[in-house]
Amino acid sequence: MRAGRVLAYEPQSCCCTTLTQNIALNGLQDRIVAQNCLIGAAPGKGAVTRFNPRNLGAAAFEAKEDGDIPVFALDDVVDPADQARVDLIRINVEGMDLAVLQGAEAIITARHPAIWVELPPRETTYDSVRQHLERFGYRPYQLGMNDVLFRA
Repeated sequence: MRAGRVLAYEPQSCCCTTLTQNIALNGLQDRIVAQNCLIGAAPGKGAVTRFNPRNLGAAAFEAKEDGDIPVFALDDVVDPADQARVDLIRINVEGMDLAVLQGAEAIITARHPAIWVELPPRETTYDSVRQHLERFGYRPYQLGMNDVLFRA
């Protein structure tokens, strides 16, 4: 089974450019849309809080009024037609997990999609993410050392 549509959000412009180029190289422009922004609890601005040029995937961000990266709530950027078809939300945001979920509460309430979150054991966000999703009837299933799937 092929994915119907993928919406990808990448706050690092260099990574978003590479992602967009890979989408084009693979002829997937009709199935994957990439946007250069942060996803959080509410619209605003964000900034980098941790950056390692040798490991771009470990960059961390936070909502910050004087930041230079646009932040949007998932409920606001996913149009209603796409919201009606959300089956999976994949989150790998180095600590902003709870903020992403807070900004997706309308989608979560309406669709109860599976939610796959990277939550490394060293991070302190596991309990807050689990408690937040329990309010919507979700239970955690450990997929691997760093990955948890939440299902309602």
